[in-house]
Amino acid sequence: AAITWCRLRRVPYLLVVESHDEGPRAGWRRRVKGTVVPPVVRGAAGVLVSGTLARRSMVERGASAEHVHVFANTIDVDAFGEQADRLVGTRPELRGALGAGHEDVIVLSVARLAPEKGLALLVRAVAEARDSRLLLVLAGDGPVRGSLAELAEELSVRLVLVGDVEWERIVELYA
Repeated sequence: AAITWCRLRRVPYLLVVESHDEGPRAGWRRRVKGTVVPPVVRGAAGVLVSGTLARRSMVERGASAEHVHVFANTIDVDAFGEQADRLVGTRPELRGALGAGHEDVIVLSVARLAPEKGLALLVRAVAEARDSRLLLVLAGDGPVRGSLAELAEELSVRLVLVGDVEWERIVELYA
């Protein structure tokens, strides 16, 4: 009944989408999304997406390209800064837990470990810097985890893969 009412009234709605269709997905999941998502996408007044892959997916699912807008997926910078400031006293312990010494410079990336994130380029950039103080810390998980570890070893890059980190603990990595 609610769906019929919405169709009759044509209530405008806006979608906020952070996912995309790239990479391996279970066949059943692709079939369900292929059936359920297109009518919802086509009926939306607009779609806000958190990146170009999500944008492409929404257009492929039927959204009008001019109604799909990429937005910055950000944090509350002031609140995040306040949290980091509270952790200043624990900084030596936090760095030590990552294997970083006092003189080390940590290069941090918090991202899904996927090809489109360009993390292999980051590993190469750290290698090209030729600075033994650099410690590359990657927070996240994904399909290129193993190849990034292999590349770092091959290029003699000090790498720490911390895996997925709960949002509440991300600020500890930044601190």
